[in-house]
Amino acid sequence: MIVVQVAMTVAFLPLAAGGVFEANRFRQRAEGIGAERYLTARVDVDHEDHLTDSAAFAARARGSLDELERRLGGEPGVERVTFADRLPVEDQFKYAIEVGPESGAPETGLRLGAGQGLRTSTLVHVSRGFFDAFGTTVIAGRDFEPLDYETGRVMIVNQSFTRHVFGDRNPIGQRIRIVAGEDERVGGDTWYEVVGIVKDFGWQLPLPQEQSAMYRPRLPTPGLGASLAMRVRDPQAFAVRLRTMAAAVDPMIRLTDVQLLTDVGGGEASINWTLTAVAWLVSLVVLLLSATGIHALMSFTVARRTREIGIRAALGGPPGRIAASIFARALLQIGAGVLAGSALTALFGLGSTRQLLLLLAADVVMLIVGLTSSAVPLRRALRINPTEALRSEG
Repeated sequence: MIVVQVAMTVAFLPLAAGGVFEANRFRQRAEGIGAERYLTARVDVDHEDHLTDSAAFAARARGSLDELERRLGGEPGVERVTFADRLPVEDQFKYAIEVGPESGAPETGLRLGAGQGLRTSTLVHVSRGFFDAFGTTVIAGRDFEPLDYETGRVMIVNQSFTRHVFGDRNPIGQRIRIVAGEDERVGGDTWYEVVGIVKDFGWQLPLPQEQSAMYRPRLPTPGLGASLAMRVRDPQAFAVRLRTMAAAVDPMIRLTDVQLLTDVGGGEASINWTLTAVAWLVSLVVLLLSATGIHALMSFTVARRTREIGIRAALGGPPGRIAASIFARALLQIGAGVLAGSALTALFGLGSTRQLLLLLAADVVMLIVGLTSSAVPLRRALRINPTEALRSEG
């Protein structure tokens, strides 16, 4: 039972601590960009029955969304307006990519796995003024230009992407192909030229491969999913005004999830906190049971071996050797539990250095608890008077 309790504690402590990091990740991302200043909404345009021509519908929807953006930009208190398919506080999906030759180099011989080989990175489709709206800047190369939203054959990458994929090389002019990802329409044989590097922002993750992001230019398009983000002096007060303006521009514009950027992804954070609380509770209960069991085992061991302790002490046995022999079994059980719990945690995967450190910390905590629980019986064993021990019936 002690081995099982120790193993459960070692397995649950990293889970609980990891849950804290995951729950805090949303809050850290939101704080990093000042999310309380932004009002967001999912935007789409409903199709009118009389518009059977898809091209006509797309043109009308494009015009409506452009007009909404123009009017919002002219409103008092609205500082910035932009669109993106995913916002900086939302979890991002990874896409497999391939790096090819620089722009202008011959394409002959390009194949899957050529060049730098396959990597993964976040992909975000952004509209005009996206970087400026979230307070970041292009630090090398250039920002998107109006023509880029027509051709769509360019990309901007962040600093973590540069470190993750190119190392010390300059990514400007390099070409990237998206091999596979969440959106099947993104993959294919199209190569995109890297035209700029932007500072990391929003997705504050510990490793470059997790933080890496690519940005493609795309104006908000009905049916492809677009989020409106506005930096406003008073976001809560402007929510009603946003709905009114959208209806005035085009009654077919549909706004959903109108909320502060701090509330985007809040459900995910709440779930993480709940799971974390359960994991901490289980870990605490198991930790207490383990400590109680180890203490009881040590007390029982000392009581059973009282006569042996007295004889060895009377014959001049070193106290340290006597104590080591008494607690060898308990330490063996603690060690077995630590190894079993570590193996169980490793079975579920140690995907990062942080997870490995959490596991090592759990091992240390369990060993400390085991040794602390043995402290009272240890003192009792070492203070046994040899004469009294010899008279003991133990």
